[in-house]
Amino acid sequence: MMLALCVEIQKFQPEARFTIIARRNAGLIGDMAAQYPFIKVVAIHRKFAGLGAFVWHAFSKPYLVLMPAAFGKSAVFNTKYLFLLLRLRPGTHTFGLLKSTEDNPYQKSIAYDPGIQHFDNMRRLARLAGLTVAKEGALIDFSFKKLDSFVPPYPKGAYIVFHPFGSSSSKSFPPRRSKELLALLADTYPHYPVVITGGKENEAEAKEISAGIAHTTLALNLPILELAALMGNSALYIGVDTGPTHVASMLKVPSVILTHNMGPSWMPRYNPNAIILTNDTRCVCDGNKGGECVVYEDGKPYLRCLYDITDDQILQATEHFLSHAKA
Repeated sequence: MMLALCVEIQKFQPEARFTIIARRNAGLIGDMAAQYPFIKVVAIHRKFAGLGAFVWHAFSKPYLVLMPAAFGKSAVFNTKYLFLLLRLRPGTHTFGLLKSTEDNPYQKSIAYDPGIQHFDNMRRLARLAGLTVAKEGALIDFSFKKLDSFVPPYPKGAYIVFHPFGSSSSKSFPPRRSKELLALLADTYPHYPVVITGGKENEAEAKEISAGIAHTTLALNLPILELAALMGNSALYIGVDTGPTHVASMLKVPSVILTHNMGPSWMPRYNPNAIILTNDTRCVCDGNKGGECVVYEDGKPYLRCLYDITDDQILQATEHFLSHAKA
C-alpha cells in the first residue's frame, strides 16, 4: 500500500521522490518498486543492520517523513526513538498515525480511524503533510509491469488461484476446510484447475491439502512479480486476507476473499472485483484488533469469523464470477 500511496502522490506532484524504509519484506518491496524510478527502498534488517546507512541517508537532506502504520502504547522502543532522532535534522518534518496519544514521537499526528479503509487513513496522513492525494474512497490506481518471461501453468483465464495461508494460523483457512473446498471446486468446475500458492514454509501443508484432488498444482515461494503475473492471469483468486491478496486486489483480479473482523479497515474493499466473506454468527471481534474470537482445531487457533465461513458462501461467491463454467 505504501508503494501505491507513493504512486498516487507522484501523479499529483510529479517532482516528488520517495525513500521507503523497510525492515520486513524489504526485498519484496524493492522488487515491486523497481518499475518506479522515483522510489528507492532502504532495508533495515534484523538487529538493525543497515541502520547507519539509513541515518546517513536521512540526514543528508531534509525530508517529509510519514509513518503510515498506527502506533499503540506498545510501539517498538527503537522505532519511536528513530522518529525522535529524525526530528533533529533541520528541515525534516515527521508525521504519523496514532492509536494512542501517549509517547507520540511525531511533530504532527492524527488519530487512526478504524471506521475507514487503511489506505484512506494513509491519504489523511499525506494531506496532513501538505501533499495532494485522491479523495477518500477513490479507486487505487496501481499496476505491475507485465512479465513476458513468466509463463503461467495454464492459459490465461483458465485456472483458479487459491491462497489459504495467512501471516499466522489464526488468520489462515484450516487445512481440513481447505481440502474440502478444493474437492468441491474440482467437482463444480472440473475445467478450471487450481493453483495453490504460498511460501516455502507452507510446502508440507500445501501438499497435504492437495493430495488426491484432481487438477491441482503447487506454486510456492514465487518471486513477487511472478506471483502477481500468476494471479493477474487467473480467472479467479480465492484467498485469506494477507499480502498476496492485497497484490491481487491492487491488480483488481476477480477475487473471493476469506477474512475476519479483527481489522475491517484492512479489508481490500478497494478492489471493485472482490467479494469479501466473513461469518459473524459467533464473532466477538471488536473491529480494532481485539476480542477473544478464537476457535481451536487440531491444537491451532483460528478466528471464528474466518473459520465459520461456509462452503456455500464460498461457492455462491465463486459462481458470481464463474457461473458460465459450472460442470
